[in-house]
Amino acid sequence: MKKYVEFASKHRKPLLILLVVINIFAIIGILRINISSRFDVFVPRESEYKDNMDYMNENFDSSESLIIMIETDAPELDMAGFSMFRGVQKYLSGITGVTEINGPAPAILGIGDISIPAEYVSETEIPMIMQFYNHLGKLAPVVFKDNKTYGIFQVFISDDFKNSSIKEIEEYLQENNFIYYLSGDLYMQQKILGYLFQILSIIPPLALLLVLLVFFLRIKSFKGTLMSVLPAGIGALWTLGAIGWFGSEVSIITILAPIFTIVIGSADGLHFVTHVQEARKEGKSRLDSLTLTLKMVGIPMIITTVTSVAGFVALLAMNSNAIMELVLFASIGITFAGIATWYVLPVVLSGKIDINVKKEKVKKDILNIKKLWGVPSVIIVLVILVVAGLGFSSIKTEFNQLMIYKKSTDVNKNFTKILEVNDGSVPVFVTVKTKESPLMPGNLSIMPVLQRELEELDYVGKTVSVYDALAAFMQYAPGLDATFPSPYASLDPTILAKVGNLVNVNEQVYRIMVFPTGFENSILDGIKETVDKLSADYPEMEFRLTGSGYLMRDLTNSLVQSQGKSLFIAFALIILLLFISVRKIVPVIMTTIPIAITVWALYGFLGHSGISLNVFTVTIFSITIGVGIDYAVHFTSVFMEFRKQGFSKSEAVDKAYKYTSKPILANALGISVGLSALFVSPLQIHTNVAI
Repeated sequence: MKKYVEFASKHRKPLLILLVVINIFAIIGILRINISSRFDVFVPRESEYKDNMDYMNENFDSSESLIIMIETDAPELDMAGFSMFRGVQKYLSGITGVTEINGPAPAILGIGDISIPAEYVSETEIPMIMQFYNHLGKLAPVVFKDNKTYGIFQVFISDDFKNSSIKEIEEYLQENNFIYYLSGDLYMQQKILGYLFQILSIIPPLALLLVLLVFFLRIKSFKGTLMSVLPAGIGALWTLGAIGWFGSEVSIITILAPIFTIVIGSADGLHFVTHVQEARKEGKSRLDSLTLTLKMVGIPMIITTVTSVAGFVALLAMNSNAIMELVLFASIGITFAGIATWYVLPVVLSGKIDINVKKEKVKKDILNIKKLWGVPSVIIVLVILVVAGLGFSSIKTEFNQLMIYKKSTDVNKNFTKILEVNDGSVPVFVTVKTKESPLMPGNLSIMPVLQRELEELDYVGKTVSVYDALAAFMQYAPGLDATFPSPYASLDPTILAKVGNLVNVNEQVYRIMVFPTGFENSILDGIKETVDKLSADYPEMEFRLTGSGYLMRDLTNSLVQSQGKSLFIAFALIILLLFISVRKIVPVIMTTIPIAITVWALYGFLGHSGISLNVFTVTIFSITIGVGIDYAVHFTSVFMEFRKQGFSKSEAVDKAYKYTSKPILANALGISVGLSALFVSPLQIHTNVAI
């Protein structure tokens, strides 16, 4: 260690210049970062619902849609309202990638045998148009509710549609002072894009500042505090630079990597600085203090870096590409922070930077943890274990689109309003493959039977199929399926074009759009049970159920099922790594006991708090293991070092406590406060992680 410190001191200037060059290189990488708002990060690697989604996409022009609802103060449709709706629909139809719009004011209104160009509609046609929309029922693109009129546009899109177009649509609606509501998976994704920019620019610096403030209360030296968090900040900078240079995207999950790097990577910096301060208080020189510090905590810092990475690597047992990316970048970040601690602090502190506390009053140990040693600590742990165990049965595994956003966000407010007015916002899909054309009388007559089964569920607002569309377009009331003209294949091409997103005659497939009132597991399970029953009742047909809600639920179920394996791997890796380093089994087992207690308590907390165990909160177990093991490793390592110096067990414990208790507690508080930066995120999932 002495040779390394002397090398760092002797080559201080060139090493600092190299550090500046590396940081500039990292900053250039940050400028290359791409931000992804796609929901496919929540798609498991293997999933029945993913296969069903791929099948649906192969058979229909568009699987994505956007719902736009315009509100007017008129109690019924009037000419001003129709003209407004026509302007909106005309604007939407001109957007690249829009394949079809089911809206209140198409270019040609087909009302029975009458075709009316929208541009020629006058006050005299409005009553007839209102009567027609009332006849459409659940397919009506105009809804009258609470003395207001709502125009509803369901916009189907192709792969050519750009996410930026959603922002342009919002700007258009705002410029025209419309009261509007948007919903749909694409809208939710587009809003995430803006939120991620906000998170990336605000939360990592805020987390660093909060950690800095907490550490200052412990270190009592402004320069010393800066030095303690410097490696973590540099690690986060290098991590973001690596993401940019690797050409990877920052997603709603991987954006946590630099934040985790700051809060986890700050541990080594704090221990390093506080040990240097302790050595300087004892009268040792600058270089001797650095040498003693590296001798005492240098190897533990390497061990804690490796074990923290091991906590994340264990997550690879889970069936998720998003988790895999988080593991990659969080591991890189923690490693960078560890390297920066070894590289930066000896180089910087070998100079004339003074991190000593000028005047420090002797204070009593406020917490006086020593009083809890022995029997009291055992009782406290037993109480924690029992109380936590009582919460296990209440653990939830919910995860869906709405859980991502806080209730105060536009996304949540818009979803709720559209659901209230339109009986549905974001659909799930049931695709049905028939042996003959879906438009043959037998197949067509089954559709309303299937829909009725689904609509009888309390949590389904409505369903839409080709049957409803044909009944509406051809002016026949639902239930009179036998009166549809035959043969169905000879239907007017313009009519078939209107239902192209609901039926594929060539592949003999149609789909039913099911609009649930929410995406809780109980709702999704109820819909699935009904579809399974229908599949059993109609064995000649092939039923497939899919939707983003099912993909997210499948991912969560997969993660929960594999978490036991992940935790086992994490503990196994940590025990192995510690044993390789320590070569003694008893200290290794003792070191893992606090983590086992904490993981147990964390499960109980999830049950008692009602916070769901899902793709985001599952990462906290890795943080708990990775960070928590650091404390035990530092304490145990310092204890063993004093034992080597000839101190008795009780003396070694007391000296280890003196050296490590305050840094450990300060670091624990610093991480807690640092993660609280996530409270300002507009995403509820980040708030749950912070809690």
